[in-house]
Amino acid sequence: MATIGGRIRELRLARGLTQEQLAEKTNKYTTQINSWETGRGAPNRTSLRILADALNVTADELAAGAEAKSASIAEIIGKARTEIGKSLGIPPESCKLTLQVAF
Repeated sequence: MATIGGRIRELRLARGLTQEQLAEKTNKYTTQINSWETGRGAPNRTSLRILADALNVTADELAAGAEAKSASIAEIIGKARTEIGKSLGIPPESCKLTLQVAF
């Protein structure tokens, strides 16, 4: 699922939808869905949100992919551990981080 079109297609198929059914759910043309899935075009922000709702994912998950989001968080934490370890003169695996997220 490297491209947004690939993610749209994979999610659509996983939900057992045809392009026609997804087009109907999103009030889009089948040709638009096909164009996005084949990489000849990309949905704008509004269409991305509509597609995400129809496919039961967030717009961020559809745009970036859930695995990309998880990987970037892991990278950030890994880099933080490395830098903290360097500054303290200890191995990164000795650094235990606690993350608090407030919404």
